[in-house]
Amino acid sequence: KGDLLIVSAASQLYKWHVSSQKLEMLSPPIFSKENGYEGNRFIERPIIFLDGDNNLWIAQDDGLALFNLQTKQIEFIKYPKSDTNHEEFRELRALNMDKYGKLWIGTYKNGIYRYDPSAKSFIHLDDSLGLSHPEVLEIFKDSEQNIWVGTGDGLNLWDDINQQFISFKSDNNKADSLLGEIIQDIHQSRDGKIWIATQKGLNLFIPETNKFNHFDRKNGLPTSLI
Repeated sequence: KGDLLIVSAASQLYKWHVSSQKLEMLSPPIFSKENGYEGNRFIERPIIFLDGDNNLWIAQDDGLALFNLQTKQIEFIKYPKSDTNHEEFRELRALNMDKYGKLWIGTYKNGIYRYDPSAKSFIHLDDSLGLSHPEVLEIFKDSEQNIWVGTGDGLNLWDDINQQFISFKSDNNKADSLLGEIIQDIHQSRDGKIWIATQKGLNLFIPETNKFNHFDRKNGLPTSLI
């Protein structure tokens, strides 16, 4: 219908009905003291992801929840405190879901966590699997169901067969390497091409060679910061 889902800094959920031009509150604050969450959560921007089953995933700092848009029921997903590194599950910055129905969760300083809703279990994906940098800024799934991860230093493509990342980084000694280090956005055009925006310009990924074509101010962009 083209309606918009909105999450506020206080983790309230809203739905903007385009046809009636009315705003509906779907939920009061999700990550509230009443629900067991403490601290000043306004520091961390909340993020949302709508899956194919009419469920909305919401994350803010160390909070993760699943909101059913039909029943308006909330399920809170807690990272197990039995893990000695459980305090590192925080500052959540990106969400997406792979072809197996597993949720990919990007963090600010600790790589990626992959959550399996069926098993209710987490797996941590970091540099031991080839991730180029622990700061995850973007997780993108293309039309062929490939998972791309943009970080604070490089682009990563998940190799599903070998269960590891293929990383692409900027190299001043290679003219056709990634232009820029910080991945601001990843997008796929209608013709299937993958475009990567960085702080130094725009990259077009060439899958036949695993290289990049570059576009910046010399090509007519008003700025190199995309």
